[in-house]
Amino acid sequence: MRYHWPIFSAILALMLGTAMFTSLSAQSPERRLDMGVAGVRLADRDSARRFLDGYQYRTDQGVPTYYFYNSKITTVLKLTGLSYEDPYYITEIEVYNVGPEYQYRHFVLEKLGHFVSEAGVFVGFRQSGKGIAIALATGFPNLARDNVIGPKDLSGKLGEPSERQVNGSEEILIYSNDTEVVPPEGGAAAKVRYTARYRFYDRKLNRFLIRIEPVPAPPPPSD
Repeated sequence: MRYHWPIFSAILALMLGTAMFTSLSAQSPERRLDMGVAGVRLADRDSARRFLDGYQYRTDQGVPTYYFYNSKITTVLKLTGLSYEDPYYITEIEVYNVGPEYQYRHFVLEKLGHFVSEAGVFVGFRQSGKGIAIALATGFPNLARDNVIGPKDLSGKLGEPSERQVNGSEEILIYSNDTEVVPPEGGAAAKVRYTARYRFYDRKLNRFLIRIEPVPAPPPPSD
């Protein structure tokens, strides 16, 4: 089999240049809020209703909670609603890896291999066509940074965190911000406190959580 090395080299250079440009252009974005996963957005009843229609929530935590496996039974998506009267107002979304010892019964989403956030964040390992092509051509796995999410990948997508905690092989990046959410279906804007926690082990993301909660009212002025 003949290889046309000039053409191959040009294609490889283009692929590497694209990967490097993507990495460099995403090094220091303004901090952004990652508000949804798998099409479900915090405080967006319509998106939750479309995703959750036909599924029954659990009641063992005092609020409505929904649990789903991905198609490979390696990742769990947990959605938490505001109340039993308003289960589609999602206040917390959590995604985490699980192993064979995890034996809880959850719904299985056969069409979803990964639970990906709006910012392109996911846990575990995800194969991509570009990542495989570059790895085969160069011999360096994940050179395109498409297969796993590390701390630098996350800060490239979301900006620098509000807080960083490091304990041995574990690293946690925390993003927090007070913001306003306006329900797409209408209604007054609500001031909420947004918090996101991303946990890495050996520099690979294995769990993340995004949450909103009411901002405490300021204390009344003293006389």
